[in-house]
Amino acid sequence: MRFFISRRANINRLLTIACALIASVTGLSSSALAQAGSIRGRVVEAGSGRGVSDVQVSVDGTQRIAITDAGGSFVFSNLLSGPQTVRVRRLGFAPTSRVVEVPPGGRATADFTLAQTSISLDEIVVTGVPSATSRRTLGNAITVLDASGEVAKTATNSVAELLQARAPGVTVLQSSGDAGTSGTVRIRGIGSLTGASSPVVYVDGVRIASASAGSFNNSWRTPNSSLSVRQGGHGQDASLLSNINPEDIESIEVIKGPAAATLYGADAANGVIQIITKRGRAGEQKQQWRARVQSGQSNWSLDKRPSYSTCTAARIAAGPSAWPGCQGVAPGTVLSFTTLDKPGVLRGGNVGEVSLSVTGGGQGYSYFSAVTQNKEQGVLNNSDYDIKSARANFAFNPTERVDYSVNVSYSQSNTRFPMGGDGGNLLGSAWTFVPGRALATGQEEGFSGGGSAGGFSVYDNRLRTDRVIAGSTINVNPTSWFHNRLTVGADLSNGLAIRYLAPFSLFSTEGQMTQGEPRNSVYTVDYAGTITGKLPMANSLTSALSFGTQYTNSQYRNTLSQGANFASASVRDINLAAVHGGWSEFVDIKSLGLFAQEQVGWQDKLFVTGALRVDNSSVFGDDVKQLYYPKLSASYIISDESFFQGRRWLDKLKLRAAWGQAGNAPDPFAAVRSYTLVVSVDANGNRVPALVPASLGNPNVKPERGNEIELGFDAEAAGGRAGAEFTFYNKTTNDALMLVPNQPSTGFPGGTYQNIGKINNRGVELMLTAIPIQRNGFSWESRLGFSHNANKLVKFGYNQSELLIGVTTYNQRNVEGYPLGGFWVHDPVPDGAGGFTAGPARFLGAADPTREASFGNTFTFLRDFRLYGLLDYKGGFFLTNQTDWSRCVAGVCKEVNDPSVPAATVAMLTADLSVNDALYTQPADFIKLRDLSLSYDLPRAFVERFGGQRGALQVAAHNVAILWTKGYEGLDPEVNFSGTNGPTSYWNLSRIDLWSLPNTRRFTVSLDLAF
Repeated sequence: MRFFISRRANINRLLTIACALIASVTGLSSSALAQAGSIRGRVVEAGSGRGVSDVQVSVDGTQRIAITDAGGSFVFSNLLSGPQTVRVRRLGFAPTSRVVEVPPGGRATADFTLAQTSISLDEIVVTGVPSATSRRTLGNAITVLDASGEVAKTATNSVAELLQARAPGVTVLQSSGDAGTSGTVRIRGIGSLTGASSPVVYVDGVRIASASAGSFNNSWRTPNSSLSVRQGGHGQDASLLSNINPEDIESIEVIKGPAAATLYGADAANGVIQIITKRGRAGEQKQQWRARVQSGQSNWSLDKRPSYSTCTAARIAAGPSAWPGCQGVAPGTVLSFTTLDKPGVLRGGNVGEVSLSVTGGGQGYSYFSAVTQNKEQGVLNNSDYDIKSARANFAFNPTERVDYSVNVSYSQSNTRFPMGGDGGNLLGSAWTFVPGRALATGQEEGFSGGGSAGGFSVYDNRLRTDRVIAGSTINVNPTSWFHNRLTVGADLSNGLAIRYLAPFSLFSTEGQMTQGEPRNSVYTVDYAGTITGKLPMANSLTSALSFGTQYTNSQYRNTLSQGANFASASVRDINLAAVHGGWSEFVDIKSLGLFAQEQVGWQDKLFVTGALRVDNSSVFGDDVKQLYYPKLSASYIISDESFFQGRRWLDKLKLRAAWGQAGNAPDPFAAVRSYTLVVSVDANGNRVPALVPASLGNPNVKPERGNEIELGFDAEAAGGRAGAEFTFYNKTTNDALMLVPNQPSTGFPGGTYQNIGKINNRGVELMLTAIPIQRNGFSWESRLGFSHNANKLVKFGYNQSELLIGVTTYNQRNVEGYPLGGFWVHDPVPDGAGGFTAGPARFLGAADPTREASFGNTFTFLRDFRLYGLLDYKGGFFLTNQTDWSRCVAGVCKEVNDPSVPAATVAMLTADLSVNDALYTQPADFIKLRDLSLSYDLPRAFVERFGGQRGALQVAAHNVAILWTKGYEGLDPEVNFSGTNGPTSYWNLSRIDLWSLPNTRRFTVSLDLAF
């Protein structure tokens, strides 16, 4: 009994202490605590009435913050009775507030309706600025993509798909329909002839590797030491960007050129993409679990291209031993055969995803954790992609002056590539099969060259990548006017790449195996400090002085071994090959930058910013010590001026202008003079080692310098229901790197990189957003994007008239005054002997899209249904249709078997591609229905019956249909036989459709539950 009384006394004492602590934190006395009340409410979307999750709800005069759950509900307890001002805000919605009367000891109900807004000038961004900054202060354009919202209404599998047709000025072309392969991502055109053309990518402030993951390209070419895995080649590859799980992403910020990217220095001339992952929000809330299950298929959705042949009198007379299919038919009969219709040639590739995540937090902390598995089979039997990922993000706010976050992710991806590229693959064999002709020994009907569906499936090219991205950011504010941010992190990936050709197979009689272990590591240390205050000369002028440093260390290393001549297909040990060897690749780049920035504001409506960054890097030439990159911008909220008031049709208008410079680093070995070790034979016949010149190197080499001017405006009208963003840019790459041939007198072969060229890109970008209808139970959201880019090689800088690019024909050229990689074609001219010869080369057009547009619409109806569609237009460019040329040369295309086609036309169509490439280089303009989905929110009462908060069913499709092409006669004008993104690749500018697998349609059904 004594123990029970003692324990009860202790409990009472603890309760008393707890009440005292609560009172001290909330400001309530013990008597007030007894009279405290609560607020419970729900936040819904205007028009549709759907609950809005992750809304921040706060109470004025306190530090109390709550976060709405998946159904939009929130609750505050132990609030002081009486009137309380409650405010709600969320990205993409207009903030609102109301006064709520809290009854003593009772509960008040406060429901809110949030209206969506097209543009928010008070939106906080973190990319291209020293610290988190309001968008109203920026003089440059920045695109902020609500990634979590886009993923929720689409069947998106990668970051590239998430960016596709959603950010004006960002060009994403998916080069192939092979599962797990990457596309090309470029911002505002190509600014380099020999260097990188892709943007720099950050995840939560940590720089990551985003180029090739280290796979062997799936072309016929044999990997070797001169065909670097890092630099790529033609064929498709996997990108490290694909390892980022779209389900984990909260938002994506894109700055598009040197005018905005100055603070990123010598690597950012091609733009910067910042991926911000989910991390929860601090505040009173329930722990929220979310489970998602998705299943579907990828299917071939286009024509399957029959092969044709004509039974001539000669073929009929040849008899059944030569042309069995032509026996018993009349001369002139046209036979056809569609190989891809044969069972087992193509498949419906299964698609599946399972994910589970948890989000939560409290006063001063938040967390997000998730695990996901995603599987996708391609339509070819040896095309597969499987990725497993896990993420844990934590944020702590122990005091008002300190907050700290930790972000860790792990992923393991496995990709298997079918043979693709420019020859020796299933499509090439299927589409050159000659119907009616006798089959050769071992040849399967429907395939040429001894091919078979099973034979092509033997090709084994795969890549496994294990990756960890970890980062931590701490913000310290020792005073109200001094803010410090420090980010440290690393991106570490280890791969295993295998390319195996079985002996006695279609691809090799002896057998060959190549194995590599690509490893990428990127380390980041980034500090920025900002001092804010008012300038002494005028109270209306504010100052934000920032300074900082950024250090990155990027390493790539790969050890490769290769064996040939295997005794059996069951042997895959390189050591057991009759011939084996190896080589290695290593790159180590260290960069250090320092910057200072001053921003002066006037009455919170005019902001002028100036910055300077100084850089040094291990890839600079020995004679280059440091480089400087300046920046100047202005932002003017003209709608805040008194003379602008009263314009009811326009709510907000921001004018902006920016100028800045940034670099594009040279090849890591551009400055290095190197020699190659070879084995020679001396006068006595002895084998001795010797050094021979390899590369001359340039001690003065430095990054290409991007110089850009931006002018534009952001506008909002109709109470936030309509908005416009417009930007004009003029970007010039000065000191463009050119590979200048070495003089024979140097003794060095090849060429040397020199900063002597000049390239220009200029264009416009426009984004229109609107909510035309927002009524009870129905809403319509619309987004229209447009961009135009004109690319031009201004000068080589040395005695060079043109540089040629091509495979069978050099019909792409770099010529001063024309676009990089532009098409220069030849018209076939009769030679007087029944044949044709090539006419003079003439410029046809650009190889990359010069015009792009997108049109996305979301319709919410009957409150619980949502229909979403996205149209994607790309135009003003061309593509060499080498697939159709190859078919006509093989005699199986429809035109050469059409009796109404004159013999002269047939001869013209089957001439060498160097003679008739004008016929096969065709407009690649297209309009695609990129995404289509229908979602249904399950009844709330039904979901709550099973302990849930929200449930949704969705039917979605990606790459739904090609609605229009301008004149392309192939299947898919988006593809390219070279899908690699590696810099200094010969194929970086190429645009050729040569047996390329068209993009497939992906159809999925998913169930999403929150509880």
